[in-house]
Amino acid sequence: MSKKSKQHFEFCVGTSNSHRSTVWRIVVNESDIYIMSEAYGRSAKISLHKSGVCQIAMTSELTRELGILEEERPSERWYYTSQKNTGNIVFTIDILNHFLSDFSEKEETKPGVKYIAPPEDGRLTEILFYKINTDSPFEGETPDGYNHLCDYKLSNGEYFMVCYHYPEFTEHNQKAYSDGYNQIIKKMESANLTSTGMIGYMTTEPFDGQCRLIEIFI
Repeated sequence: MSKKSKQHFEFCVGTSNSHRSTVWRIVVNESDIYIMSEAYGRSAKISLHKSGVCQIAMTSELTRELGILEEERPSERWYYTSQKNTGNIVFTIDILNHFLSDFSEKEETKPGVKYIAPPEDGRLTEILFYKINTDSPFEGETPDGYNHLCDYKLSNGEYFMVCYHYPEFTEHNQKAYSDGYNQIIKKMESANLTSTGMIGYMTTEPFDGQCRLIEIFI
């Protein structure tokens, strides 16, 4: 498929270039979907494949450059099983207000990037990626509290839809986030690495048929 025939959508969470998340880019190529962050550049991407294989992995270009085996490329892998006439969440990104950052001296957002207003309270912004397997035209409205971002018909007949909402940042989720973040800091300290001031991410173990990514600032 040529580059011109690929479909693209870009978004970030924030109010301006001085207070936002990294810019996320969705690329739809026939029935394969790729989700990339400008902050990670050519180092990593999320792939949601027609085959049902989904993964967060280093890019092939980087693995060749570093001499890493292809089977060692994914950091997380899970599998999507299509269910007829059902909308299935296949991937989720969580963005916390705490990590909205100043990018004004690093990069300018391109025209057409969709800004998502962050919540003004203690909730978080959650981006939901759905696949919908149906023979009927995809119609309807998102439920109350959910906001539509984009949708595409895939070459295999499925529909791909992205929306967002503002769930409560529960004590359970706060603990899971805090434990994960502390583990990252400990690993950096044991490797004698200092804070880089760069955007990173951590992931939960795949459950309920999907994986969750949490954008963080290291």
